[in-house]
Amino acid sequence: MKRKDIVAVIFIFIIIISIIIIKPIGDLDEIWNYNTARAIAEGFVPYRDISMITTPLLPIITSIFLKIITNELIISRMLTAVIWTGILFTTYKIFEKLIKEENICLILTTLVGILCRDIYCIDYNIVILFIALIILYQELKSIGNNFGYNKKKDFFLRNISRTCNLYKTKYRYNSCGNCCD
Repeated sequence: MKRKDIVAVIFIFIIIISIIIIKPIGDLDEIWNYNTARAIAEGFVPYRDISMITTPLLPIITSIFLKIITNELIISRMLTAVIWTGILFTTYKIFEKLIKEENICLILTTLVGILCRDIYCIDYNIVILFIALIILYQELKSIGNNFGYNKKKDFFLRNISRTCNLYKTKYRYNSCGNCCD
């Protein structure tokens, strides 16, 4: 990673964490995800002890940080800032590949950050967005290269794509318990 990229990541992280820290606690998704992760950190088992409608991978990852560092909402918000920093930095890199004009890329990335500022909270949808942006960026990088088939890269992209299924349920169920898919 270039020095310019490191400075950009630090700058994005500082901006996002300053927005998240002053945000009042009121988003029900944030509270629900934090309480689910807190319950898992305290030893409860998803689907047996905790009623969940999503898959438990994101709360399990969050619970690891809650267990290691401290069991406070600020840890969940820090993890949110890390994920959103990754999203915005990857968005910048995608714009850089597509547009090639640095100032326009910075302006567009800033606009995306401003548009998304109200949804800065830990959620499985942002993890899926982050994974999709990483895959898109990797594919855009490989378009310019004429190296042919890369088995390691293909294995990486295939497996990171499969992890999206671990963050969100794939099927919907109706009131009688039958699958609607």
